[in-house]
Amino acid sequence: MTPAAAPAPRRFPRGELLLLAFSAAGALLFVELAARLVLAAAARPDRTVGILSAYHPLLGWVPPAGESAWLREPDFDTLLAINRDGLRGPEVPRERTGPGPRVWLAGDSFAQGYTVDEPLSARAVAEAKLRAEGCAGAEVLNAGVAGYGGDQSHLRYREQGRAFAPEVVVYLFFGNDLSDNARRRKKPFFVLEGDGLALRGVPVPEPEGERLLRPGPAPAPPPPWRGSAALEWLSRRTAAGQPALHRRLAAWGLARPWPDHGPTRQWLAFYGPPTPATEEAWAIAEAVLAAFARDVRADGRQFAIAYAPARFEMDAAEFALTRERWELAGDGWESDRVARRLLEVSGRLAIPVADLRAWLAPAVGTAREPYLASDPHWNAVGQQLAGEAIAAQVRALAASGCTAR
Repeated sequence: MTPAAAPAPRRFPRGELLLLAFSAAGALLFVELAARLVLAAAARPDRTVGILSAYHPLLGWVPPAGESAWLREPDFDTLLAINRDGLRGPEVPRERTGPGPRVWLAGDSFAQGYTVDEPLSARAVAEAKLRAEGCAGAEVLNAGVAGYGGDQSHLRYREQGRAFAPEVVVYLFFGNDLSDNARRRKKPFFVLEGDGLALRGVPVPEPEGERLLRPGPAPAPPPPWRGSAALEWLSRRTAAGQPALHRRLAAWGLARPWPDHGPTRQWLAFYGPPTPATEEAWAIAEAVLAAFARDVRADGRQFAIAYAPARFEMDAAEFALTRERWELAGDGWESDRVARRLLEVSGRLAIPVADLRAWLAPAVGTAREPYLASDPHWNAVGQQLAGEAIAAQVRALAASGCTAR
């Protein structure tokens, strides 16, 4: 029997090859055009960068009295207006005029609340809540300043806050306050010396440029990666949700490499295994908190902390994604490490703490999400929940001028 001949390989007619090539090119063109539309819709041509600040020889920088500026990002568009005393909020006389408690709210950008309009800020919410619940005439003063650590918040109270004679001082603590305390450029800082603290870096050197800084137009974004909007969109999507895949694509040249950011990496180190650097920072933070509380109590006032968590502290999947994004490998990483350590420190110092995780966690991932989509700060819901928690904390301290409920 003669063996059957092997079938001849199929050869695509030239027309089929051309059709296949045109179809592939059309699909790629469609993806590219769609990506361009998506990126154009997400772009914000009036986006701003920078903060509103003025040079200060002791504090490094302060909100400039009587100034205002628009802050525009993809997630928010707000007017940051500073009153004559350098505080965000309505004008408040130094002398008390009402019977209710006066609260000095210290902290960084979470306290300043620049991501929402002022009437929606934690300051305004806490004040309204106190007044509605028996603390007639209550006043909450917003002393939050973007970029401040606990050291600057403490010094600002000594420099300015005590003159307002608040009954309660609430310090809104966020995890990166630990690394902010350790920074030494363009700001005051404390070092451990003997059994106490020694202030260094003052007077803060004057800036070479302008003493008053305003938010300005953001620089033009870089062109799409490799000239392709589709690759740019792929870069952003994988960087946000699939860091390991993003690194592989970047290695192949198909995605824009994600830049490192030293301040964020320094902050995240506090959620990992202790190191000499993190232990020293905690020692300084505890000494700063002790000094802050001591000064407030010496003035006959009450000192309290409100703990502001990062979103990943309440979302295990996000914490895992954060670790993957920053390549925080190994054992010993815990999302509650900073909060737990702060509660230990505050317990030793007899400082009451309002843990805002209890207020924010039930809303995370729901229709009332308290965090912005592309920014680590709170949206209006988060500010509202923080304000309600602070109001409850102030009432629990039995501040004067509040009727029993």
